[in-house]
Amino acid sequence: MDNLVIGGKGFIGSHLLQRFEADCIDLKDGQDAKRINELRRFKPKTIIHLGANLSPISDIDIQMHRTVLEFAKECDAHVIYTSSMAIHEPDNLYAVQKLYGEVLFKDYGILRLCNVFGEGGHGIVDIIKNAKGTIEINGNGEQTRDFISVEDVVDAIIKAVDISWRGIAEIGTGDSLSINELLNRLGCFDYEYVNKSVGIRHSESEINNDFPWKNMRGLE
Repeated sequence: MDNLVIGGKGFIGSHLLQRFEADCIDLKDGQDAKRINELRRFKPKTIIHLGANLSPISDIDIQMHRTVLEFAKECDAHVIYTSSMAIHEPDNLYAVQKLYGEVLFKDYGILRLCNVFGEGGHGIVDIIKNAKGTIEINGNGEQTRDFISVEDVVDAIIKAVDISWRGIAEIGTGDSLSINELLNRLGCFDYEYVNKSVGIRHSESEINNDFPWKNMRGLE
């Protein structure tokens, strides 16, 4: 096929492949990440790079990014790389490796995702919606986030592929809610605050008017 999804078995990738025709591969560990032969059986025109480890304990994603970049150059494919708003506060290995990916893929298309929620998700919205008991909230709940539906994210990825997007677009609503506001909106009352020393952190996307997309769905 013309399109190759890396990370197609993950949360966003599984939603994407329900609506988008593409080959798919998962570079799921350090050994695979360095084996470019895993990719050479494909001949894509566009690579959608969703691959990431949410809790990496090494430079595994950096190795994966390098492999994908080498392959893209080898087959002259365009890349749509999904980054994260976490790069604005790179205080953990996940965020650092996402930021490193932005450096590597700076000549291609970068979609910097806000807090994505939806079926199969693992963010705070999905934790609240699927809660069976008391939820632990890091900090005082006043930290803000921009929450975006996975279906809106899929729309953005498909648009980026269609127009061979180059540059950076932050994929969010442009608005933000505090965690406390989110709890109230979703009707969650069974929670407790932990790690109260965690500072207030803000996350709100800046809309790039050059990227022809906007969100269509809300939290409900």
